[in-house]
Order: sequence, then structure tokens, then C-alpha cells
Amino acid sequence: VLAYLWGESTHSYASQPLKAGESVRIVGTDPFIIGSRAKKVNRLYEILMTLAANYPGKLQCLQYNTGGMGEIIETDEENRQKKKRLVRKVKRVPISLMAQIQRGDLRGTNTYEKGRLGTKAITRAEGNTLDEWDTGKYYSQEQIKGYIHNLVEGRRKYTEEIAEEGLRGEILYAAERSFRIDKSGEKSKVTVAEQPKEKKKPSHPSEFKSRPRREGFRRNR
Repeated sequence: VLAYLWGESTHSYASQPLKAGESVRIVGTDPFIIGSRAKKVNRLYEILMTLAANYPGKLQCLQYNTGGMGEIIETDEENRQKKKRLVRKVKRVPISLMAQIQRGDLRGTNTYEKGRLGTKAITRAEGNTLDEWDTGKYYSQEQIKGYIHNLVEGRRKYTEEIAEEGLRGEILYAAERSFRIDKSGEKSKVTVAEQPKEKKKPSHPSEFKSRPRREGFRRNR
């Protein structure tokens, strides 16, 4: 549900150099959603919870990212204008490896361990090690810490934006728990702007209101 809520992707240096490395968040990764975005997220939550209750132990949701790893982009300022510089190109995950991971998931042969983002991270696919894709081989611990902090900040702000449209409390709680991966010590709560309450018109029970007489209606005496 959180993956659907955040709908995350990233601008690449190849497609949009000026926005390279910046996160893009669209609920359900669907820019054509009409109406309340929170309503769509709430509905997905209700569907999944209903399925989980009706078919215990049988519901499984998988999401695959066909992106890459290792890209480093630095921002410099020149003539009071920010410019981005590609330091290291991204290393793309081969389609053959993605297919291998998917087969292993369907067969139940992959190995997972607790990852840096609070979710499970795959370590072996169909018996083959994935040490090559360890984030520690591409980034320093300080870089990883900074990336996680920026990720959580972006998720928090976007969650607050969607929450103003009426996001369920269970989803907000799950989001707040996920923010704990940020070890910077900053807040993990989602701040939701209080909606203005409608003013009720004062009622006057002592006032007598006569019912309007309908045309053509005559009371018999």
C-alpha cells in the first residue's frame, strides 16, 4: 500500500539532466487519476485487507524495479545557477537477472534478509549470490545515510500532502513506522493540517414555522 501511495521514480541524467536524481512521486504511478488520491489509496488498502482476511496466508504482493544502482550526481553552482554534473553512470540491472529473480520468487527459492530501507532485500536468486549489487560497494556509509534521510523527508512531505485528502489512520501509522529507517533523529510523525470545521447555523426551537399551503388543497371541516 505504501509503494502505491508514494509511486516513486527518479529523473535520470539521460532523460532530464536539469532534474537528474530528483524524486518523482505520483500515487499509483498513474498521472491520470481523477479525484481524491487518498480515496484511491484507501480503496486499495480495503481490497488487500479483505483478501487477506478471506484467504489467510495466501495473499502476496510483489513489486519489481527495473532501474539500476551506483549513479552519483553532484550539484554545482555557477553564475548563481545550479548545474548538475554526472560523476558516475548508473549500472542497469540486466533483464536476465530480473527474470531470474521473478522465477525464484514464484518457486520460493530466493533468499531475503533485512534491508537498509526496512524491507526485505534479496541476497540470493535461484542459488546465485547477489553480492555484486550490495549498496555498500557503490556508496560510502555517509552517502547512504544522506540518501536515506532525503528519501524519508520526501516521503513524509508527500504523505502529509495526500493525508489532507483523508488518508486512513492505519496507512498513516504504517508510513510513520517506515520513517524509522532514518537514523538522523528527526521526527517520524506525519503532520496533517487541521481542516476548518463548518460553522453550524444556530437553531431556534421556539420559532414556529408554518407549513406552506398547497394549491388546490382544502381542509374539510
